[in-house]
Amino acid sequence: MEQKNASEIKNKTDEGLKSKGDVSIANKKSEQLRRNELELLENEKEYKMRKDELEGERQELKDFIEKQKAIIGSKDDSISEKEKRIYELKKRTQELEKFKAVLDFKIKELKKDIGPREEEISKMKKKTNDMDSVIIFYKQAII
Repeated sequence: MEQKNASEIKNKTDEGLKSKGDVSIANKKSEQLRRNELELLENEKEYKMRKDELEGERQELKDFIEKQKAIIGSKDDSISEKEKRIYELKKRTQELEKFKAVLDFKIKELKKDIGPREEEISKMKKKTNDMDSVIIFYKQAII
């Protein structure tokens, strides 16, 4: 019986040591899990902070994009107004060029008319001068 008791004591001691080892391992695993949990919580906080920062940046960029779109819209309006003005000015320029062509044609016609009249005027002046010289000659002859 003593042997049996000694053997049972030894078995119980071995089981106790094994259980102690298992408890120690379980405690170490539990501690490791707690550390991992704390690390994960810290990482989660960092992630949330980074997420908030990025969300702020995203909102700023959205606002910036909206402002740029508004600027682009106003510049597009300005460009379209200026293009309309350019079109109107080109149209007016064409009308003025047509008017200029008509005036140039009229000027040429008038110059053609002036040429023969100038010849006629010069003939009449010559005739008048001849008549004046005849009158002067008769006046001198009478005196």
